[in-house]
Amino acid sequence: MNLSIKWKTLEPIDINLNNNEVSAIIYSKFKYLQHLELDFNETLRDNPFGKFYTDIDFTTQQLTTYARQLGFDIDQELTQDYLNHLHEIYEINYHKNPIPLWLQFHEAIHQIESHKRDDLKNHPIVFDYREKAGLLEVPLDRKFLKYKTTTLKKGDCYVKWQELSKDPYTYFKDKEPDDIVRLKELAKPWLLLRPTIRIATADREFYNHIDLDAFLEWFQPYREDWCNHWNIVDWDPMEMFSVITIGSVTKIDQLCLRFKNNQFPYKISPQ
Repeated sequence: MNLSIKWKTLEPIDINLNNNEVSAIIYSKFKYLQHLELDFNETLRDNPFGKFYTDIDFTTQQLTTYARQLGFDIDQELTQDYLNHLHEIYEINYHKNPIPLWLQFHEAIHQIESHKRDDLKNHPIVFDYREKAGLLEVPLDRKFLKYKTTTLKKGDCYVKWQELSKDPYTYFKDKEPDDIVRLKELAKPWLLLRPTIRIATADREFYNHIDLDAFLEWFQPYREDWCNHWNIVDWDPMEMFSVITIGSVTKIDQLCLRFKNNQFPYKISPQ
C-alpha cells in the first residue's frame, strides 16, 4: 500500500505507507484526490524552501495584498495583539463568505506569527488540497491517538492537528483573552482527520522549548469547561505537540532537491 508522487516530466517518488488504520484512511482518500492537480505556485505555504518561509517581508506583502483584495487595509504594526484582531476579522467574515481568499489571508497571518516565533526552520513539504478536500475530512477517532509521537525522522510522512483555529497552548502563548467564552471559540482539540500529507525535511522534535508547567497552571481554571464543550473526557496536553506518522519517503533528498529547484509534482496517486 503506497502512494506515488508524480511529475509530468520526472520519475515518480513513492510514499511507503505504514500498516495502521490512519494510513489506510489517508490512502483511501487518494482514490479521489488523484484526480485533482496540485498547484504549488498558488499555495505558497506548502513549499518550505520558498520565500513564504525565508522572507517575512514577502509574507507581510502577501498579507497586505490579500487584505486589499478582501476590501480593507493593513494599517498598523503587526504586533501579536493586532494579529489576534486580524484572526477575529477572518473568523467573522469567513463564516459569512467562505471563499478561498479568506483562507489564504488566514494562512498568511499564521505564517507571520511563525516568523515571529522563529519556528519555520526545517518545515515539512506539504500536500494540502484545502477546501477541495472538504468532503473527504472525517472525525478523528480518538483511539488513533495511540499512534501519536513528538519525534520525526527525515523523510517521515505524517498527519497532524489542522483545525481552523489555535490549539490551547498557542492560544496561551499568543496572549489571547483570559476568557472561557473566547477560549472555547478559538482553541480547539484535534477534531478532524484531513487528507493533508506532510513530509519531514529534517529530523524533528515537536516537544521542544515548551513551557508546559506555565500553560497548565494558566489552563487549569478553564480545563473542565473546555473539555466539556468539546465532549472530551481523556484530553492529554501532549496531543498539542504530537503528530501521527503514516509512512516514509526513502528518496527524501531527491524530493527536497526538486522542491528547491521549483520542480513541483502535479498529483499523488494510490499504488
